[in-house]
Amino acid sequence: YERVYRELERAKATGVHLTLCILRIDRYASLNPEEHLNRMNIATEQLINLLNSNIREFDILGQIDDDVFAVMLVGVGLEKAQLWAEKIRTEYAMTIIEAEGKRFNATISMGLANSNI
Repeated sequence: YERVYRELERAKATGVHLTLCILRIDRYASLNPEEHLNRMNIATEQLINLLNSNIREFDILGQIDDDVFAVMLVGVGLEKAQLWAEKIRTEYAMTIIEAEGKRFNATISMGLANSNI
């Protein structure tokens, strides 16, 4: 949160765009953490790896809640952020998750907010 606050202050001073992406793995019976914690952990790990491979060193990746994540894209306007988010959503939906001798897919829900600073 401290780093996000610093970026917001820097954006006010410099006029740089900031876009916040909030995302969560969609819940299915096959990913119910109460019944399949290992599957959810694997799905979460794959999502974090995908996000890490698609952000820059100065973007911010954080966890808001147990299964809610946020990425602050620094210097990225809303249109480019929408393209980035769709790429992440599509790539994650195509990812095969293997756990307990089974293979399955997962999807994510995302929302974007752009600073008007």
